[in-house]
Amino acid sequence: MCNEIGLDPDKHIAFEADRPFNDRRYAVDWSRIRDMGWAPKHHLADSLPAMVAWYRENYHLFKRHLDEDDVMEFSSSPSGAVTR
Repeated sequence: MCNEIGLDPDKHIAFEADRPFNDRRYAVDWSRIRDMGWAPKHHLADSLPAMVAWYRENYHLFKRHLDEDDVMEFSSSPSGAVTR
C-alpha cells in the first residue's frame, strides 16, 4: 500500500510486539465457504492499484467523515504521492 501511494514503508509502518496468547497466529479457514462454491475473483496485490485509484477519484465521498488531523490530501503529482 505504501508503495502504491508513494510512501516509504520503512518510515510509515510500525510493527508492534505480539500480545501473549492472542497474536501469535491469525489464520483464516475458508474451506466451508469454498465448499459452497465461493472462490475469490481478484487478488489483493493485483487489485490494489485500482482500489487506490478509486479512492483518489471518490475522496470527496468519505473526506467529511475523517477527523481533520487524519486527512491526507492526494497531490496532483504524476507519481500520485500523498502529501500532508
